[in-house]
Amino acid sequence: MEKLKELRKKIEEIDDVIVSLIKKRVDLALLISQEKKRGNMSIFDVNRENEVLSRIKNIAVEYGLLDDYIEDIFLLIISMTRNIQGVLKVAYLGPEGTFSEIAVIKRFGYDVERLPVDSIPEVFKEVSKGKADIGVVPIENSYGGTVTQTLDGFIDSHLKIIGELYLKVHHSLLSNAEDISKITKIYSHPQALSQCREWIRNNLPNAKLIETSSTSEASLLVSNDPEAASIGNEILSNKYNLKILHANVEDDPNNTTRFWVIGDMDVKMTGNDRTTILCYIKDRPGALFDLIKPFKDFGVNMTKIESRPSRLKLWDYLFFIDFEGHIEDSKIKELIKEIEKNSSFVKIVGSYPRGMILE
Repeated sequence: MEKLKELRKKIEEIDDVIVSLIKKRVDLALLISQEKKRGNMSIFDVNRENEVLSRIKNIAVEYGLLDDYIEDIFLLIISMTRNIQGVLKVAYLGPEGTFSEIAVIKRFGYDVERLPVDSIPEVFKEVSKGKADIGVVPIENSYGGTVTQTLDGFIDSHLKIIGELYLKVHHSLLSNAEDISKITKIYSHPQALSQCREWIRNNLPNAKLIETSSTSEASLLVSNDPEAASIGNEILSNKYNLKILHANVEDDPNNTTRFWVIGDMDVKMTGNDRTTILCYIKDRPGALFDLIKPFKDFGVNMTKIESRPSRLKLWDYLFFIDFEGHIEDSKIKELIKEIEKNSSFVKIVGSYPRGMILE
């Protein structure tokens, strides 16, 4: 037991050092905030935060530590020190308690000013008007597919993608019912219902499914109905005083939503980047083949392609393309030049660090 006490004492001494070093970091952040104010600079420096996280992850690997865990720790530290410099305003698809809000909290911390809005186009508007520093919007789900409203937002917007993140989506069955057998109605957002359809079929086959505008609205509606349940994240159980009748009711345990962080700034190359472009091509035989062939010729991995109506005329389409690499890279610059030869126009929607997975 003496040996155990001795080891614990050493851990406490290390903890003391860690806290004292965090205090020193906070003091330096305060000095940095003063310099930023003198230079009329934004409190949010996406390039600096990317540099810090990339460097820390490399150091973690050198020490044989799990870099994702160390990254999570430093996201909290960065959030705390950023808040000393000023409050970061982040717009997202509301209402409160949605997975979009969880993504904001996990990436930027609790200390940011969270601005929930009613639609994805409104997220773009809040950032464009300067009411929010940045926005967070869903772009695709591993189960439900692409969120087309987000793609459409970039057609006429000057905003760019400045980051991405992946959030593991876990749904729970929430209710004030005594047990699951009492449930006759299930409320939720259509996408959440679709992601849990097999579980519902196997466990509550006779329950009536009622679609709502959000999982948060669904939880509010069932809070006073002992025969109703909602499907949503666990945070909603606290917000609306509901019991978790069953956790992890999603059909796919790897269910993940990809989010884009949007803003009005350029992001430097990190060496582990993704680029998104928007292309318009004329309707002719072989046009799409000519558009994507340069990716093979230049050895660049295209990770996604999605078409959207151009809004110029019927059956006319734009193409969003994701691929590995950064616009500052010489090979990517040459690739873009080749794509431009086969396109009426090409718009760089953003080059940004490849996303982290947030549990």
